[in-house]
Parts: sequence; C-alpha cells; structure tokens
Amino acid sequence: MRKEGRVCKADTLEGLKDSGVIGIIRVSTAQDLIRIAKALREGGLSCLEITMTTPGALRAIEEAREELPDVLMG
Repeated sequence: MRKEGRVCKADTLEGLKDSGVIGIIRVSTAQDLIRIAKALREGGLSCLEITMTTPGALRAIEEAREELPDVLMG
C-alpha cells in the first residue's frame, strides 16, 4: 500500500520477489541515470538500485521516480 508516494515494506518485498532481478546503475552524471533507468524499464526491469556514487544521486532518484512511478528504485 502506498502512503504519500511511498511504498510499504510488504509491497517492496513483493516487488523484489516478482522481479527476480535487480538492475544496478552506477553512472557519472544524473542525466545518464535517468536515461539508463528509462532504457532498463523499457527492457523489462522493474527494480533498480542506484549507487550513491552518482553525483546528485538523491535528487536524480527523486526525478527518476517521478518519471518512472512503476519502477521500484532506491
């Protein structure tokens, strides 16, 4: 169940279980992060891990979540 744009623990665990695979994104720019996240989603991935080595990672994750609300990412 989502509350205020957040996913509850049970939904997160179910999403991870259903996905079967987690894409890990490690890039050097926030723009690359969003572009690659979109490409991975188009390729069928619904769970993504964003490394915190990406410059501006937290803001980029927020932007990517807005553009890809059906993808579980963090």
